Amino acid sequence: MRRTGAGPPSSRLVALLEGDLPGHRRGRGDDGRTRFISAEAGPVLVVTSRIEKRFLGRTEIAVFDVDLGVALPEESTIALRHTGGLKRSGVTAIVVEGDDAARRLADALGTDSTLSETLLPLDFTRFEVRGDPAGSRAQVELVGASQVAIALPPIRSYIHLYPDQRDAMVKGIEEVGRVLGTVR
Repeated sequence: MRRTGAGPPSSRLVALLEGDLPGHRRGRGDDGRTRFISAEAGPVLVVTSRIEKRFLGRTEIAVFDVDLGVALPEESTIALRHTGGLKRSGVTAIVVEGDDAARRLADALGTDSTLSETLLPLDFTRFEVRGDPAGSRAQVELVGASQVAIALPPIRSYIHLYPDQRDAMVKGIEEVGRVLGTVR
């Protein structure tokens, strides 16, 4: 399997996501990236995609990138992961890049019970928080919001972003921003 970096999503994936994001208006930012803007006060979801190529097939995975509106004390990358073996039991935060301030942020994210409860039902494969003194962003890849294409037999299928997953993702992103805003 070969993985590519995040790039612009296909028009097909964007159209499918548009159907899965009611209450959001599709737009394009100054940088040309596709955005889904909430009709309510929710976060703006910037969408890119990542391709996983396999023998006779490929999967296009939506990557949701959200500005958290919080500056971090130092350049940091923190990965959130589910804990538990067969059954999820919580969320942990691991410092991928950063020093003491990043460890304090990771501790706060990993021990916040509201954040853990919010992210527990979310089927994510990657949830990272990156930032520095200029700001911070969350990047989320889900099991849903993915398009699979197989060459033989020629099949295309889409794994929907179901309402419970969409809501858990948006609330989880908002909770991450809340926790980061409380740590100094």
